[in-house]
Amino acid sequence: MIGILGKNTKLGLLLNILIILILTAGIVGGFFYWYLPKATNSGQSITVPDVTGNPVEKAMEDLSGKDLGYFIADSTYSSEFPPLTVLAQHPAPNEKVKINRKIYLTVNKVNAPKTKIPDIIDGTVKSAARILKSADLELGKIEYIPDKYVNTVLKVEVNGEILSKKELQEGYMVEQGTKIKIYAGNGLGRDELSIPEVVGMPLDEVELFLLGIGLKVGQIEYIDTVGVEIGQIIRQSPEPERGTVIKKGALMDLWVSGYYPENVIGEEAEEGTLEEGKEDK
Repeated sequence: MIGILGKNTKLGLLLNILIILILTAGIVGGFFYWYLPKATNSGQSITVPDVTGNPVEKAMEDLSGKDLGYFIADSTYSSEFPPLTVLAQHPAPNEKVKINRKIYLTVNKVNAPKTKIPDIIDGTVKSAARILKSADLELGKIEYIPDKYVNTVLKVEVNGEILSKKELQEGYMVEQGTKIKIYAGNGLGRDELSIPEVVGMPLDEVELFLLGIGLKVGQIEYIDTVGVEIGQIIRQSPEPERGTVIKKGALMDLWVSGYYPENVIGEEAEEGTLEEGKEDK
């Protein structure tokens, strides 16, 4: 055989080529089917652990313990989790991956972004809850106060501070996730009603109006007022104020522009004369 290979014959050349091909195939096959799989851990897979909801440091430890890599790819904010909590991961939990596969993490921001409190005053409680949620804010305590408008938002409170409608419209900034307390109308009780405003109305109309809604006219004071029509109400007590109520049957004192009517003055004079006559006797 050696002699044949050693001879410079056509058969020897073919045998040499065949041996070279066999050796080459063995080397290539060994590289792809033995060395490469061993070097790249081919055929070995790991189940990705669920690290969402964990502090980022613990997530890194868990991934390293499973022969997996990690990379913080993004950060966002959620008021439901503490800062630096893993909110999402890729690949997803329970997926099969190769050893040393890198897991991309999304973590919760340390500082909450700022957002503007929307103007929810005069809206309903239901719409307020929806609007606040869309602004990444939380609806806190709902306190019902006397007002004829049932479930209508009357006031907004943040961190103990009552905010006006103007402040909300101008843009009042707070951290996302802040709890917003609201005050809403309870529709009043059967024996309560909102204090009406009667300033600017004629006295005779006011007397009928108050009687019709269950209130009584108290003391009437006449004041000479320049530029105001005689008999017009220029002041009242109690004064109308949103959110305050008055009991039915209560008295309302009135201040009227002008002088005491002549019949009232005559009656007072007559009473004074009678009293003087009694004293003389």
